[in-house]
Amino acid sequence: MTNSKIAVFQLMMKKIALRAGSDLLSRLVFVFASTAFLCLTSTALAQTGQSIISGIVTDPVGASVTNAQVEIRNTSTNVILKATTNETGYYEVGGLNPGPYEVSVVAGGFERSVRPNIDLLADGHPSIDITLKVGNSNETVTVTDTVPLIDAQSVSIGQVITSEEMSALPNGQSPIWLAMIAPGVQSNYAQNYTLGGASSSWNGAGPQFGAYGRIGANEFSLDGAPNMANQRGQAINLSPEELGQTSVNITQFDASVGHTYGISLTQTTKPGTNQLHGGIRYRRYDLRFFGMQHFQRLTYLYNLQKDNCYANPKSTACQTDQNKFGWPGTHANFNDAGIGGPVYIPKIFDGRNRLFFFVGVINEIPTNASSQTINLPTAQQKTGDFSDLITGTLPAKGSKVETLFNGSCAPGTLYYGQYQLYNPYSVTVDSTGVPHRKPFCGNVIPSNLISTMPMVQIINSALPDANLGPASGNNYLYMQGQKQTYRAVTNRYDYAATDADHIFFRWTRGHYTKLTQNFLNGGLGDSTEDRWVSTGAGPPRYGPRDVRWLTSPGRSCWCTGWRRGRCRMGTGITTGGRAGESWERSVTLSTRRRR
Repeated sequence: MTNSKIAVFQLMMKKIALRAGSDLLSRLVFVFASTAFLCLTSTALAQTGQSIISGIVTDPVGASVTNAQVEIRNTSTNVILKATTNETGYYEVGGLNPGPYEVSVVAGGFERSVRPNIDLLADGHPSIDITLKVGNSNETVTVTDTVPLIDAQSVSIGQVITSEEMSALPNGQSPIWLAMIAPGVQSNYAQNYTLGGASSSWNGAGPQFGAYGRIGANEFSLDGAPNMANQRGQAINLSPEELGQTSVNITQFDASVGHTYGISLTQTTKPGTNQLHGGIRYRRYDLRFFGMQHFQRLTYLYNLQKDNCYANPKSTACQTDQNKFGWPGTHANFNDAGIGGPVYIPKIFDGRNRLFFFVGVINEIPTNASSQTINLPTAQQKTGDFSDLITGTLPAKGSKVETLFNGSCAPGTLYYGQYQLYNPYSVTVDSTGVPHRKPFCGNVIPSNLISTMPMVQIINSALPDANLGPASGNNYLYMQGQKQTYRAVTNRYDYAATDADHIFFRWTRGHYTKLTQNFLNGGLGDSTEDRWVSTGAGPPRYGPRDVRWLTSPGRSCWCTGWRRGRCRMGTGITTGGRAGESWERSVTLSTRRRR
């Protein structure tokens, strides 16, 4: 960025501060925007999930009406954006949050015309053409025409999924899976995605769907900031209580998307409105019964009843039934909440029509388990007695093995073949230079050769006793539990400095942990993972008078990952920092110029 552009921007922000007043809040907005805008050393088009309303204003005979005053009002926040038609009667207002709007137009010699009930979708661009009637501008005409069902301004194929649809439709723990209902989406995932769908882990929600045979190569963004994790997954996984809308674009992208062969999924967070609103949800899934087939479930229930497990669930027989028939899975708990509204401090600050907030939290605790078998020493073997192993056939008389074995043990002593134990302290070398060891007769190690060191005792106490039949092979069946937690908090703030200058800031931080249990007693050998991910977005919208040197609308930049005050430009994810920590921070700034 050149010094001249920095100077122009500083002058622009001073004008914003003067128009908004000299209060402390305006100064804070000025400082934030000034600091953030300095990252714009290079710009590129980007989808932010915000929308555009445009149209043509004409008179009753179809002639263009120039210099008509157009107002775009968000009916949930009462925030108004203004525009003026050009010489062709065309107007355009961008940088709009999805939501309900109305368009009003007034011009000299014409009645005021109002077009209400415009439901603006994410990444939408409806064309709202208005015909004015000759008359007094103090008179108002309300137009009841419906918004066109087809977006004639875009060539993309896809669908917008609203917050109400995300809440009402089954989606497991990730609303992003509802993208599969959009036209043209393909998936190779056939089973119930409530169970095996989007993961809340660091690899993120990497659902196996796509378009045109390209599965899993999708692009995720949240409020315009990249939301990408490892393996092209979704980094931040928000709940329907926190999400506004999800735009699923299949093909024919514009220049704002160019990083993927798959689907572009743009999500927006909910903004606050003039009315305090929110919600809370709790869901519990019994994965054990959900994951079983019909006859598998019947077998499990039959064994529970046969062994009287409802009265004595901790008995050995019932534990065996659970390990043998009761898989896969245990349970999962999901809960989330969100609340938003105007920033209001009684007798100090009234943010209605001006400053709004929204805060959302999500808490997911999926606990899963699987049945595993391994080989462990039996209780008898821990004492040095390995006579419970499978016996073998002693080689022919006269062989070296037969001669050594019968020369060391009494006649009739069992020979254990591949499981025969030998004394490592009895090595002798014959005349040919071949070493030989004497066997432990009966496969029993003498007590004077068994170590009594504390470490040996600790290891033996940590090893559970075998609970299956044979002493050899896999003889221990156990439950390998896997408890996961995913907690995230989202903050969003929208501020209307003037009728032309708006800004919002959103910050999300998620924390993922996973505990994988082992077979050892006392929790020894259990492994844990602890990871963090953070994203943020904040596209300001400035009036056209102050950004004339920005010649193209929709310019944006983002810096992903910073440390020690240094910002890395680009998209994607950066990993590093402390051991066991992965991190991503993204800030998106965009400016739009009305036409």
